[in-house]
Amino acid sequence: MGQIAKGQQPKTLPDLQIVKAKKENLFVRMGICGPAGSGKSYTAIEIATELGRTLVIDTEFGSTRHYADSFDFDIITLDEFTTQHLQAAFLAAHENGYQCVVVDSFSHFWNGLGGVHDIVDDLNRQDIAKGKTPNTMLNWGTAKMEYRYQIELIQRCPLHVICTFRSATDYEKDASGKRGFQVVGLKPVHNDGIDYEFDAFAMMQNLGQDVQLSFSKTRCESLQGKIYRNPKGADFHDYFKWLNLI
Repeated sequence: MGQIAKGQQPKTLPDLQIVKAKKENLFVRMGICGPAGSGKSYTAIEIATELGRTLVIDTEFGSTRHYADSFDFDIITLDEFTTQHLQAAFLAAHENGYQCVVVDSFSHFWNGLGGVHDIVDDLNRQDIAKGKTPNTMLNWGTAKMEYRYQIELIQRCPLHVICTFRSATDYEKDASGKRGFQVVGLKPVHNDGIDYEFDAFAMMQNLGQDVQLSFSKTRCESLQGKIYRNPKGADFHDYFKWLNLI
């Protein structure tokens, strides 16, 4: 590999294994983002129940129970959004034989009670209590480690995972002029680049009588550029086939 640079000490390298790439042991990793009323929770549960027995990790005071007449699913209701709470919920899903987990919404683990923002605020308060100026940059670095742990929990979970996200919102005038102003979702309420952590990331919007889902990022070619009006679970069978699930 060439001569070691002068002054650099040789290190023991890890023993890496090369294997043939195979499309196996794959799971759904989908994010759905939208403003209030865009249908993201309903759509996430509908997609999830197409995949099998579903557990919803509900962060909004059990609000997903409103859809119990439409779909068969169970819920865990959280009122604190730490990495440990997320890990315990995933473990419960796995141990109790669920095939799919919906986290509704994952935004709470970013800016809810016990979430990443809360960790930063707590560390800043600790600095002040010690008579120090808060080291916000260092404290954000510590909190971001919790964010990475949460992403790793999702990536390593041996179940299908669908996460919803609240979106920062704005209002724009309807072109028809008949419905006045409508809510437009801008970006996920979460860390910048969160969409990179998912195989498919969709944005939803309320169009008045209908809702619309469009993919802003996907590894699945059959989903690229697709726009779904009032999406149904069966609309995503091509995605499931791409993962060799059906």
